[in-house]
Amino acid sequence: MVEKEYFMGVDNGTQSTKTIIVDGETGQVVGKAAKGYGLIEGLPPGHKEQDPIVWIDALHETIVQSMRMAKIDLKNVKAIGVSGQQHGMVPLDKKGKVVRPVKLWNDTSTLEECRILTKKIGGEKAVIEHLGLSIPQDSRLLRFFG
Repeated sequence: MVEKEYFMGVDNGTQSTKTIIVDGETGQVVGKAAKGYGLIEGLPPGHKEQDPIVWIDALHETIVQSMRMAKIDLKNVKAIGVSGQQHGMVPLDKKGKVVRPVKLWNDTSTLEECRILTKKIGGEKAVIEHLGLSIPQDSRLLRFFG
């Protein structure tokens, strides 16, 4: 007897983690779960930070919930696809332990430093050539995100 194959998708976003389980034959979603979380509160304006433990807890919880909903054996999950939020800085020590909260992609607390760095590197085009992306220069670009 051929066992059914399932595939898991996980999205770790800025506001929540979402997990789905899809039937490999039909494409039907057979399990899903989401766990929301927020930013660290009480920070100065422009600071957008999270404790990465919330991501780990949400990942665990959403996988368990989606598996329960799907009522399948984990051995039948043949692949897992993962996507995550962009450009967050997770500072680690030499042993890989998180040493402070994560600076998120929509943090605008270092805009002045970004302007200085961009100028020293040779402008936005040079930054893109060296880094593969631009450094935010204007908080208006991010106002819709936090």
